[in-house]
Amino acid sequence: MAPKTYRFCKWLIEKLLKKRYMTFEEINEEWKNDRSLSNGVELLRKTFYNNRKMLKESFGIEIVCRDNGGYHYFIKNPEIIRDDKLKDWLLNSLCIDEHMMDCKSLAGRIMLENIPSGGNILECITKAMLGGYKLRFNYVKYGSPDVNEHTAEPWGLVLYRQRWYVLVSFGDEKKYTFALDRMNNLEMTSEKFEIDPEFKVADYFGEFYGIYNSGREKTKIVLRAYDDEAYYLRDLPIHKSQREIGSGDGYTDFMIELRQNKELIALLLSRRERLKVQSPDSIIDDMKAALDATRANYS
Repeated sequence: MAPKTYRFCKWLIEKLLKKRYMTFEEINEEWKNDRSLSNGVELLRKTFYNNRKMLKESFGIEIVCRDNGGYHYFIKNPEIIRDDKLKDWLLNSLCIDEHMMDCKSLAGRIMLENIPSGGNILECITKAMLGGYKLRFNYVKYGSPDVNEHTAEPWGLVLYRQRWYVLVSFGDEKKYTFALDRMNNLEMTSEKFEIDPEFKVADYFGEFYGIYNSGREKTKIVLRAYDDEAYYLRDLPIHKSQREIGSGDGYTDFMIELRQNKELIALLLSRRERLKVQSPDSIIDDMKAALDATRANYS
């Protein structure tokens, strides 16, 4: 019985990152001892070779051998795993899919969120991104009966709150996000465009919460979490800039630094009485205005 491909590959990567160098015999022994994955079955050299080949072809991860008093295997380019979140996400997703295929009998006892795949639209966008071609599509905004046609440069893709979005430019520095499920008649044009080779979509979205750039300047925001809310913020930070700055009787203060937008206000409001904005005044005023508008709906 050969080990499950993606789960074995993830296991192997984690072992080699931790121990750095391992002989095939050492890998085989640790694999057999991890009975939750191997069921105690030995690793065949052919299986090991095939999985090394798959990792290189599919993910660019090279596991090579050196003769240094014994044939030791190691990851030649570990930086590609640490720096590339997409590869890590793909490998993790494939491992989960592979595992869930073994759990069909639990179908009635496992509930998952529905994430639209994007289908042919997602495939068309990625092909355009790979080739550097512009896209042409129709788009309907929420609350508007108008259908607008756009020709745009696809700069990036992001999965956010169960929906796929594409980040595009119309030839200038400003960028816009479009939801894939509201795009129609999408096609890749023959018109090429140049993208900044240093551009990273994670860096672009990293300056604000969510996917909409308000254009506001970055600001430091101090939040006071009451009681158990501090534990939630520690486990699931609002933003990568979040850090803990103090505490008192029944509360903990955190600071985040980003560009304010409506999504951030909505998130803070969802924490209700458990979270309070301490500063700046501009966000406190926006919070009060949103609360007043909510209260008016019930008056």
